[in-house]
Amino acid sequence: IGANVFAEETIGTNDILQKVINGILDLCDESIYLLCAENDDFNRFVPESMAPTCTSWGGNNRTTVIRIPDSEPKHRRIEFRIPPANADPFWSIFIILAGVHHGLNNELAPRERVYGNAYDPKYELKQFPKSVDEAKNTFLNEKKLATYIDKFFPKLESSNG
Repeated sequence: IGANVFAEETIGTNDILQKVINGILDLCDESIYLLCAENDDFNRFVPESMAPTCTSWGGNNRTTVIRIPDSEPKHRRIEFRIPPANADPFWSIFIILAGVHHGLNNELAPRERVYGNAYDPKYELKQFPKSVDEAKNTFLNEKKLATYIDKFFPKLESSNG
């Protein structure tokens, strides 16, 4: 209790940190629908805006979804950079916690760390939805995040749209 499990080892060799990153990123595309309620929320998801544009993670990198700021290992943390300023805090926190659970309890393919700009075509990363309608379609089709919502909040009937 009181120990920072992300502080152990290096960023690249910390198994718990890698699983958490993979879990959050695996739910990332679906989460955009719950975090970005208006089409204007998508305006910042463009290259060269210092905001994420695709499912990615990196160190001190503001172009990635998950940013691990430079710090002493004992202060290591993750930043989840999708939610806009007007995002519902409930959904923001829920998505992070669901992603942590998802990553720790499933064998997910590891994601490569991004060095430089995540929007660089050399990474060949899938771009985020560009509108609320596109995000809704992704949310309704993917179903991984909806499973967590249905499990913990069955009265919301998330998977029914």
